[in-house]
Amino acid sequence: RYLTEGGPISETAAYHITSRATRVWLVREIFNRPGDGKHSLSDDYFVLRDAWLYSDAKLESEIRNDIFERLSKIAAEEGKTLADAAKPYFMTFKKDWRVEFDGKRDISFELPLDYSDSSLTGLVPTFAAQHASGSQRSTLSAKDVNKDAQLPAGPEQKLKHHSRMHVQTVYEEVCESMYEVQNFGDLLRALDDSVKALWYMRKAGYVHRDVSAGNCLWHINGKHGLLSDLEYARRYDELAGHDPKTCSVLTVGNAVVHGSRISGTEASVSATEA
Repeated sequence: RYLTEGGPISETAAYHITSRATRVWLVREIFNRPGDGKHSLSDDYFVLRDAWLYSDAKLESEIRNDIFERLSKIAAEEGKTLADAAKPYFMTFKKDWRVEFDGKRDISFELPLDYSDSSLTGLVPTFAAQHASGSQRSTLSAKDVNKDAQLPAGPEQKLKHHSRMHVQTVYEEVCESMYEVQNFGDLLRALDDSVKALWYMRKAGYVHRDVSAGNCLWHINGKHGLLSDLEYARRYDELAGHDPKTCSVLTVGNAVVHGSRISGTEASVSATEA
């Protein structure tokens, strides 16, 4: 059992309707003192994260353990494996579990109570692919977006509602995100260590898929960088199992917008697939 210290230290996206409703607390572990039945608190602080993942998702600790298992089969220097070299760059899990109440997992409804069947025919915008000329760093203006926007005439698209499960994770390391790090040297070290973690993931056949300044962390006491939030990580040979997310045309990558890769090779990805 754990006791939270004050309010959440992070809940920025918790109220977003499509988010994982993630909240993070600083906590201390609660112990039962032998003899008197009273409780005591640990001297050390930990971090508790509360979130709602897709009900068929793996726990972050399960993904990390699979990465280490794959790296353990690759030899490194001095008789060690890549798993030994990779561990300092990933979070340490004190506990990671699927929340249960009365012996049943805490899972959201498969469908909202007021659900009614509906289609998105003619409501999903797309735009014609453009061939880039010159710099790939050119930006889209509102005029460009309006000019290329059009409604598809293809078959109707039906999205499936995916239920979510309640999970909680306790990490041993208390960290700062890149948004919070004040020392420029610490920032560079944290970024460098996060890149190393991504390299080890690649060697294990994994891609992170959610790299951000909030997931690249600086371990305050350990003085090194850590990579967190592996829930979206997938092996290269795995297929995504959920519907694509809605996004603004202005936030789509330039390679998709212009219908070509950075190298100049034409891409086949459409706006709706992005």
